Amino acid sequence: FVDAYNSGRQLYTLRSRVNSATSQISAKEHELENVDEEIRSAEARLISTETTIQDRVLLLADLKELSERTGQLEAEIDDLIAERAAHEQQLQV
Repeated sequence: FVDAYNSGRQLYTLRSRVNSATSQISAKEHELENVDEEIRSAEARLISTETTIQDRVLLLADLKELSERTGQLEAEIDDLIAERAAHEQQLQV
């Protein structure tokens, strides 16, 4: 009984980890889409003839931060995909 319980618990834990990683990937991808939209909006404002030089400087700083966030999110997504793959592989054993 104890062996079956432990096997079931381990299976449940691995499935929970796969589901958690999948959920986190989805959330990060959604955040990445939002950041991409912010970048497009900032770029449009940057080239607008109505934008002042001072605003352009601020927009460039914003674009730098958004670009860095994009890189962070992409790295986090890659890590989560690898984590999920490892848990899925453990489920196959």
